Amino acid sequence: MPEPYELVNIIMAITPRGIKDSNMINHEAAYYRAMIKHFSPFKNHRMVAVMDSLLKANLYYEIKMDAYSVFFKGDKLERKAEYDRINWGGENTILPYLTLIEDFAKKSKFTAFYKKNKPYYDGMIRAYRDSLGVPQMQEWLKNNFPKEGSNCYKIIFSPLVNGDQSASGFESNGFKEAQQHVDFPEYWFSSNMPKLSPKGVNIDRGSIIFTEINHSFENSGFEEKKVREQIMGFKLNKTAFTDPKKPAHSYNFPIGTIQEYMNWGLVSLRNLDFAPKDDIETLIQYRENWMTNYRGFSQFKAFNRFLIKAYQERKQGQTVADLYPQIIEWFRVHNK
Repeated sequence: MPEPYELVNIIMAITPRGIKDSNMINHEAAYYRAMIKHFSPFKNHRMVAVMDSLLKANLYYEIKMDAYSVFFKGDKLERKAEYDRINWGGENTILPYLTLIEDFAKKSKFTAFYKKNKPYYDGMIRAYRDSLGVPQMQEWLKNNFPKEGSNCYKIIFSPLVNGDQSASGFESNGFKEAQQHVDFPEYWFSSNMPKLSPKGVNIDRGSIIFTEINHSFENSGFEEKKVREQIMGFKLNKTAFTDPKKPAHSYNFPIGTIQEYMNWGLVSLRNLDFAPKDDIETLIQYRENWMTNYRGFSQFKAFNRFLIKAYQERKQGQTVADLYPQIIEWFRVHNK
């Protein structure tokens, strides 16, 4: 939770868009209320208006991720030598605004706010490190996708982030780094879920970060020549797999739709292997309902049960990566 990253999230949170959009910005935590109290007097700063225009231009992910490419040296922001940019595009989107961001930080006494809340941030970092099973996730994914993986994984987050997660990856001279830009997981855990054991709660809270780490493993499997040819062998009818009126339909490319089905299907496989026995079906059913009814992946339950069965019946020595031909065939058969 580096200072420039949290600063950018705060500026986003006090824009008119951030005040209205509770999916983009988590409005529930006591931290949000403390942040609003401290920074609202500065909502008319020029950088807040600029940030609102950037959000309206759909640059939320780019600006937030690129905030990790700079650091404070005194009260000045400088570019990190190791990153040209963090976002997926061709340019670093935050660099033109560094002077304005510095001015906002100085006038709002951001550094004092950050230092005051450092114990809160550190507690969240400890929870990620010690309670949510991230090393276990990495090991499981490496075992099931043995050709894939990175040398370094970075979890970068803010307690102000709510529903908008992203991931990015880099490679240079044989070294691969994966970055997961996420929220703090307690806000994803639903109080409406039937009672789980403490271990089951942490398994579920780890689901979001697991689905972002997934991308550096499972996505590349769809790029293999045989798998690509199999996918190209039929034209995916997106409306057969996503509800046009729900968020799932925003996955613009057929491969993205398949990858997101797979992404959350892997959550169920992780639950099978690590969740307490009495929690497994509760966790699986909850995510099936969430994926189908809230997100709009209309055939997710059928796919998920197929994937679970294929995983349970896999031959000795087979990995999840070995199941890709069966997985693509399932989409072909269900391509109504």
